[in-house]
Amino acid sequence: MKKNLLIVLILSMSLNCTANQTYADNIKKAEGMLRKAQTASLQDEAYEYINKARVYYMDEYEEDPTSIPALLGLSKVNQLTGDRAEAKLYVLKAYNMEPSNPHLQKAMGDFFYSFQEYST
Repeated sequence: MKKNLLIVLILSMSLNCTANQTYADNIKKAEGMLRKAQTASLQDEAYEYINKARVYYMDEYEEDPTSIPALLGLSKVNQLTGDRAEAKLYVLKAYNMEPSNPHLQKAMGDFFYSFQEYST
């Protein structure tokens, strides 16, 4: 009985580590794509990297809809492609989860400033 419980605990810990690793991988890959987009010499190449970043952020968001890095990443991707409504949707979702979080307050401010929108 104790041996079975130990195996279950080890498997559970292993699955959590795998999920966390996938999360870290998706976010790191997405951030890498955005860095490549910033240094791309051609606009088409930049959009290709941005769209790859969108896929990684969306994978993370679908896995965990409460992932603040994924929400902010999706907001950033949509800002870069000019989809203001989608960008606003994602930044507001993140902000509404933790409105007292200063990082999310800054993200909200940056979003509204980038579109020169000074009232909600």
